[in-house]
Amino acid sequence: MQTKMLASVVGATLFTATASAAPSFEFGEYEGSWFNETFMSTGAATMTIEDLGSGGIRFTIDLDGGVFGQGDPDPISIDGTVDASGLVVIPEGAPDPVFGTGSGTISAAGDVDGLLANAAGGVFSQVVLTGTAIGGEFRTRYTIFDAAGASAPFATGTLNMDLVPAPASGLLMLGGVSAIARRRR
Repeated sequence: MQTKMLASVVGATLFTATASAAPSFEFGEYEGSWFNETFMSTGAATMTIEDLGSGGIRFTIDLDGGVFGQGDPDPISIDGTVDASGLVVIPEGAPDPVFGTGSGTISAAGDVDGLLANAAGGVFSQVVLTGTAIGGEFRTRYTIFDAAGASAPFATGTLNMDLVPAPASGLLMLGGVSAIARRRR
């Protein structure tokens, strides 16, 4: 749920298309974790955000651990679009056995709103995702509602990830060392 929702929200949840504004977040590899505050379960979370060109974006999300109490799901990829204002939209996609169907948006200001329906094979009616996606940070909260139609949440938690810095180039490092060595001669 969390992944699909985030992917939906994040897939929406980001690009550089002709005559388009850039999204509020950066493209690249993200790492972090999810934490279910109700059941005290947790796991690693990774995401790749790709600019597909022409206003297209792809979020590939992998949540590890007992997601929805059902074990470690396979990674999912969600495609979305970014418009001229920087708004990212993730339309409802094909159902996933773990995450159900999801959709969402990331505003030009970085506000994340997403919804997963029928997650965990229909055990959960909805997973609502809210938060921010700004720069190299995704900070989101999720609320899970069970299929019995209860108005109180079944569980709540967080899904947070940070952009992984690109490794420094060895060539640049050697060039800097070389310049220092030359000055000492």
